[in-house]
Amino acid sequence: MIKSNETAVADLLASGRGSGEIRLTGTVTRIQRHTTRAGHEWATLTVADGTGRIEARALPRAWASSDRDAVAVGRAVTVTGLINAAGGDGPVEIYCTGLAPAPTVPAAAAATPCGPVAVDPPVTWYADVDLDGAVYPTRTRVDGPEWAVPDSAHLLHGLTRRETVLLDAVHEAGHAVAALAVSAHLHYVLVGAVAHNASARGYTEACGLARGRALAAYCGAGERAADRWLRENGLWTPVRGVAVELEAAGDRRTYREHHPDVSFGGTGPDYRGVHDAADAVLDRYWPAVRAVAAALVEHRRLDGDAIATITGLPNGPRTHADRHDRRIPITIRPYT
Repeated sequence: MIKSNETAVADLLASGRGSGEIRLTGTVTRIQRHTTRAGHEWATLTVADGTGRIEARALPRAWASSDRDAVAVGRAVTVTGLINAAGGDGPVEIYCTGLAPAPTVPAAAAATPCGPVAVDPPVTWYADVDLDGAVYPTRTRVDGPEWAVPDSAHLLHGLTRRETVLLDAVHEAGHAVAALAVSAHLHYVLVGAVAHNASARGYTEACGLARGRALAAYCGAGERAADRWLRENGLWTPVRGVAVELEAAGDRRTYREHHPDVSFGGTGPDYRGVHDAADAVLDRYWPAVRAVAAALVEHRRLDGDAIATITGLPNGPRTHADRHDRRIPITIRPYT
């Protein structure tokens, strides 16, 4: 989450500010190095924070005083400097007065190897939405008659193309960070067209997820991250809340294949426990999710080791299916 004394890139660009001091934290997605005629080195960095990206110019004095080993592509940095918009109407950029590595994301939490998810009292699940001829339970209620929803894309009407892509990136980043946080192995993540599923807008592949709370955190993190991002950016509406739940249909199916006793307000353990497990991971690693989402918007595909570098979380060992092994390989289904 962006700290109270920092500014989000999107807020800066929307403000119209062309001067003044600024402080922001984001992930470095590009570095261009330069040399002055006098032989002094300086650099132009592209920094993305999950809401947008901006160029920061580290002139010789600022560049010389920075930790150049820590300020690298894929690393999180905190930039302080002066806002500049050429001629008052040119692109906004920052002239750095300070450039430092951002605080390291905390080490991964230990995963619960197996067993049921502990749950609080059930939430209310609504049966207002029909998906593929069956009731699709949602935590969000919308006014009006029962919905017959062919897909969720039209429910995001009103978001810009860029906002929609970033929302997809946040969904996948939630899965990716959750996988690393529970010590699973993350293969890769992509946002955009999926070759084996024309209707999908993103895909995350991981293995070595332990049954129980680890699998719950992973399966629930996509929809909970998307819902959180919409609320954080003032874009949440009940309709969009339903949309992000619908996009998690495959994620929910995956979890219930391994925990068929879980229900939506029925007699078994409530699916709210999956959301709670995911929320616990997102609470701890939300800055990492935002950083991964920004990098996905920039590159569209990242492998697990690259995401481990961005987040500071280790990529767990690759595992194989074995009926004697309590850790099971899972490939998340693309959401539709």
